Amino acid sequence: MNIAAGMKCLLGLPLVLSLAGHLSGMAGLQADRVEGILQKNCAACHGGGSPKAGLRLESGEWFAAMVNVVSEEKPELKIVDPRRPQSSYLLHKITGTGIEGGRMPLAAEPLSTADEQVIREWAMSLGPASASSPGAVARAAAVRAAFWGSRLINLPTTRMLGRNRWQFLVAHRFHLPLSSGYDSFFGLNGPAAVLVNFTYGLSERLQVMLGHTNSEHQFDLAARWLVFPGADGSDRPLALAFNAGAGLVTQKISGEERFAAGHFKINLQAALSYRFNPRISLLLVPAYSTHVNHHDADPKAVLALGTGFKFTVLKELALIGQWLPVLDGPRAAANGWGVGLEYKVGRHVFQVFFLNAIGLLADQYLPGGDLLLKKGDFRVGFNLFRDF
Repeated sequence: MNIAAGMKCLLGLPLVLSLAGHLSGMAGLQADRVEGILQKNCAACHGGGSPKAGLRLESGEWFAAMVNVVSEEKPELKIVDPRRPQSSYLLHKITGTGIEGGRMPLAAEPLSTADEQVIREWAMSLGPASASSPGAVARAAAVRAAFWGSRLINLPTTRMLGRNRWQFLVAHRFHLPLSSGYDSFFGLNGPAAVLVNFTYGLSERLQVMLGHTNSEHQFDLAARWLVFPGADGSDRPLALAFNAGAGLVTQKISGEERFAAGHFKINLQAALSYRFNPRISLLLVPAYSTHVNHHDADPKAVLALGTGFKFTVLKELALIGQWLPVLDGPRAAANGWGVGLEYKVGRHVFQVFFLNAIGLLADQYLPGGDLLLKKGDFRVGFNLFRDF
């Protein structure tokens, strides 16, 4: 290269850099506009711990969840295909052409023509370089949890909320069994045990929980640590989480001190979940709680081995069950059990079930239930989870 040619290159460099910076700024602005559209119209369902169709479209996560990721509904297409942007399934879903299922946003007004055009122009602007996006890996690691709820009826699962996320839980157990008949509307028109619980994600693997139940006004403070989340993208992920907490009975009982040592409980649980395939997940929970019979002069601890399962019947509907045999310590009339249905939609998970135990916190339900199935006795309960 001669001096003149070199000078031309040097003189042209600022123009090239300026043009590159302008294009980069335009791309960034375009991506910001796309994110705004997704947060307004899509993230309510495609977000939280159990995003619809396993597609997480929240801030900071939507790009990796879509770009170069195969669509579940039409595996022959990618959600956003940088090499063939015009065939991106996202564009089909927002226009309602050539799709499986409903047009997006589901059960809402379609996107405006202007918003559709913003998304289309963004997809067309990506180019082949974006085809190396690690979207498929990120998505596989983030979704397909073994269990949708942070509880399986009573047992803790390995599901985590994620950093800076909140969850509100209301758990309800009707006292009277179904055999109580018409007078109590089969137990549904009677008294109930209620738990209100708040959970906050300190990190992807650590969260804290604060709960209160009307059963003797017991408070519970606990933490969950996800030891390992399983193999990312595996069809058979294995996960392990430890739960540790302390409970305190605060109701004044005649003849007892309100803050007697026996009213203080320690709860320890290890939750091991295994997802055999997209439909079947199993749960194993060794559990230990102190002072479960705190009204006795010499309160004892209980050791139990909780087991549970989830069988996905439809895309958002699953059959769930649990069984908690007591290994050592005080026992109720029968080992605890429960079976029911679980439904998830967006950031909500709803469980409704039959069970024999009335307790809502570990030291309350681990000793077992007061109703005997052989006598046809069991009660109704439900859990409602809402992520924020």
